[in-house]
Amino acid sequence: MVKVVTIDEMIEEHEKDLEALHRGIVQKSSEDIIDNAPADTGRLKGSVKVSINKEEVVQNNEDPSGQSTKSENKSTIDRIELDDDIFVVIGEDYAKSVNDGTQKVPPTGFYSRVLDNMDPVVSNVIKNLKKYRK
Repeated sequence: MVKVVTIDEMIEEHEKDLEALHRGIVQKSSEDIIDNAPADTGRLKGSVKVSINKEEVVQNNEDPSGQSTKSENKSTIDRIELDDDIFVVIGEDYAKSVNDGTQKVPPTGFYSRVLDNMDPVVSNVIKNLKKYRK
């Protein structure tokens, strides 16, 4: 028996795949930023905020392991739709200095490394999406 699929059903299926891809990229990149952030007080890890359609800034949120922040971001990521604008904001003012370094402190590259490595992140998410679809 041949399964008949309408164009609308095909579009809906691919939109769901693209939403899953979008969510996967945002989740992987935000979690990598949190994992790479140094954790003296945990404020830097706790300031990584994923938001939808508007920029939200979090400061003074101590989360040394980053797990609470990841969990909060995951609940936001699960609501992402295909046409949403997504913001991943590091709210602490000193984040750029930690990433780029200063005259006294070497750079950590905690967020620039994630941005520089986006192609492998996207490839990994696509590979996992393909596994899921089988």
